[in-house]
Amino acid sequence: RRLAMLAVINCASVQFALDKGKEGQTCIAIAHRLSTIQNSNIIAVMSQGTVIEKGTYKELMAQKGAYCKLVPLM
Repeated sequence: RRLAMLAVINCASVQFALDKGKEGQTCIAIAHRLSTIQNSNIIAVMSQGTVIEKGTYKELMAQKGAYCKLVPLM
């Protein structure tokens, strides 16, 4: 339990730092957790080295494509 709680706290700290650090700048992030990039201006979904979808979180969810299928894994 303590380890899981520590992970949640660390993720929140990292997310806050990423959000503050990217303000007014271009930031490229490769995310293990989709929640890390959920607030990004543009999310590019790649498969086998090719961009297969691109858009905001809301746009990608509306497309019901590859990104949308990954979200339940969050």
